Amino acid sequence: MIVDSILRSYRARGLGAEPFWAFQEAFDAVLSAFVMRKPVFLLVALLASAGLMNATIQTPENAPIEITSTGETTYENGLATARDNVAIHVGDADIYADYAQYNSRTHEVELRGHVRIYRDKPTTTTPNKHPNKYTEEEHGTFFYLADSGVYNIDTKQVHAINARTVSQPYFLNGQNVTEISDNAYLIQNGTFTTHDAPNPDFHLRAQTIRVYEGDRVIFRNVTFYVGKVPVFWWPYVYQSLNDAFSFTISPAYLSSWGPSLLTQLTFPITDHITGRLRLDYFGRRGLGVGFDPTIDYGKDDNSWARLKTFYIQDQNPQLNQTGVPRQNVPTGRYRLSLEDRTNFTDDG
Repeated sequence: MIVDSILRSYRARGLGAEPFWAFQEAFDAVLSAFVMRKPVFLLVALLASAGLMNATIQTPENAPIEITSTGETTYENGLATARDNVAIHVGDADIYADYAQYNSRTHEVELRGHVRIYRDKPTTTTPNKHPNKYTEEEHGTFFYLADSGVYNIDTKQVHAINARTVSQPYFLNGQNVTEISDNAYLIQNGTFTTHDAPNPDFHLRAQTIRVYEGDRVIFRNVTFYVGKVPVFWWPYVYQSLNDAFSFTISPAYLSSWGPSLLTQLTFPITDHITGRLRLDYFGRRGLGVGFDPTIDYGKDDNSWARLKTFYIQDQNPQLNQTGVPRQNVPTGRYRLSLEDRTNFTDDG
């Protein structure tokens, strides 16, 4: 009905070649008559149509923006404002908040109060040339929860305050979350965990976190927590999100080890060789280091050989799990092993 009223007013004025100002007057008049009705429906797409406004403020493909609310909705000076139980639908995004204001010039939606942003977007991982190791592109829903934020309908980028994202298998939150490109975002003063719980058993807290979905996460000034207890600090951590390059940290405790922190870095050496570097700290034993190269060979690389090495300068070589006394055990201890699996047929 709003659209029909505007078009009738526009035709009655007969302003064919210069319709903008007549349109704006008619639009304001019609909106004022509907401003107190609940729920209110506002089709903001008309503001960005090619025939009714300057081309510099067009939205891509003239995508319609639907805004509904149970409170007051107004339009003034290019700003469409809605209050109370606001729902916005534009393109592949569904946005909900207590308050929203759309700016027809900047194409940005300002959001306040109980902000929720749902977006359907493709998620990919880096392809692996080896068979059965390739993850095809999939589509999933990306979800933000925030106190407030800004959503740009042209770039589809989000800037959120006190936000939490849910992008399995990892979960992020921070004081500021900014989407810097497709499938990439920056979190300031944030946390990162894979534990899906309000109070995770473990998490990383960092000054800045850069996430590139399906590729990598980069942390700066980062502390590892078990519960609320800080365990370790690094100035910089690079965490790959694919199996070709990865970094893992595992806290552990055994009576023969004491409190321990086990870390390993996996990285490619050639197309057929990967390496795993281990750096472990055992509270009752000391520091240990190991290197485990793995070679893939045979048809389609379906066979492999792995060399495992480990060395520790043992501070308590007499300790053991059996309770049997040991004698003449050196402090410098090492382990060396070789594993191989060769498949002679295609079915393994």
